[in-house]
Amino acid sequence: TVSTQQFEFTMAAGTKTVVIYWPYWTGMTLTGLEIEQTATLGTVSRPASKLAVCGDSITHGALATSGDALWAVTLAGLENLQLVNFANGGAVAVAADATTALTSGGATGATKVTYMIGYNNFVAQTPTATFQTAVQGWITNARAALPAAAIHVISPIYSPNTNTITLAQYRSAVQAAELAVGDANTFYIDGLSIMTNNTNRLVDGIHPNETGAAEIATNLAALI
Repeated sequence: TVSTQQFEFTMAAGTKTVVIYWPYWTGMTLTGLEIEQTATLGTVSRPASKLAVCGDSITHGALATSGDALWAVTLAGLENLQLVNFANGGAVAVAADATTALTSGGATGATKVTYMIGYNNFVAQTPTATFQTAVQGWITNARAALPAAAIHVISPIYSPNTNTITLAQYRSAVQAAELAVGDANTFYIDGLSIMTNNTNRLVDGIHPNETGAAEIATNLAALI
């Protein structure tokens, strides 16, 4: 369904910051913004550097209760960095994705990068050797795109779900990929270390709830 909607907001006097969050998995276009003639648009100062987050729906923010509840949003605030979220729901490890995202204008000025990947490969049961090669290629391409950025490669977070090739094996493959690249400014982070490993931190056994997302942000802030 394609539709156009108009919203009107009446706000009390005073300085206001207005933030617009697009719904997840929905294509949106902002067609216009009107303000009263008596209102003043002020300048907004923002950090000069950026945090570029990449990965799948766990990073993008599927099933989050609000935009403010995303771990990436909280992490960027803790690090005093602009946030650019390049994650996509359903993403698997693809080396070329780093080039597509991190050579874009949105990535300009990014000093820190996170790449959390592996859950959808776990679902698809991608051979671990194939998965590791793709992650290695992603890291290599990310480094070419952002030569000075710190790159943090994160293995899948806790999930109770099981399969023939286990999440533990994909975590090991992510770590092996980071070691194989041998980049002094690229770092491996174990996904099990950034959130309490309990289903009460998850919405659906996969995606973090507000409690889990807050833990992820706090722990990553200490690590990156």
